[in-house]
Amino acid sequence: MNIATFKRLASDIFGVGQNRIKIKEGREVLEILKAEIVRREDVKARFHEIAYIVPAKGRRRKKKEREQGPGRRKGTKYSRLPKKKQWMMKIRALRKLIKQLHQEGKIDTRTKNDVYRKAKGGYIRSKRFLLNYLKSNNLLKGDVDV
Repeated sequence: MNIATFKRLASDIFGVGQNRIKIKEGREVLEILKAEIVRREDVKARFHEIAYIVPAKGRRRKKKEREQGPGRRKGTKYSRLPKKKQWMMKIRALRKLIKQLHQEGKIDTRTKNDVYRKAKGGYIRSKRFLLNYLKSNNLLKGDVDV
C-alpha cells in the first residue's frame, strides 16, 4: 500500500485530517507498509507501528482565545497584570541581556553602566530598542543574535 492510501484510510478510521497523520521514519516502516498492510483492518491494527497523529494546535489556540474575551475578564487591565509586574519583567529581561552582552565582550564596562542606567530611567524601553541604540551609537562590538 502506498503512503497516500495509508494516510487516507487512517484519517478516515481515526476521524482526523490527512495532514495530521505523519509516517514514522525508517526503512522497516516502509517495508511493513509495502508488504503487510493490505486491508483497512491492517491499517487499524498496525497504525501505531507505522505512523502517529499530530495534536491539533489551532483548535486549542482558538479555544483559549475564546476563553479570554472581554466578557470573561474581571477587573481592570492592570489588575490582570499590574504595571509594577510589567516593569519588573521588562527590566529583568533588559538587565539579563545587558549582562550577557558584557560577559560576551560585546560591550565594555562603561557602556554597560551607561545602558544599565538608561534602562532604569525608562529611556531604553525594550530589547530591540537597546540593540538598535547600541548599533546606532557604534557601541556594539561584532554581531548579536538574541
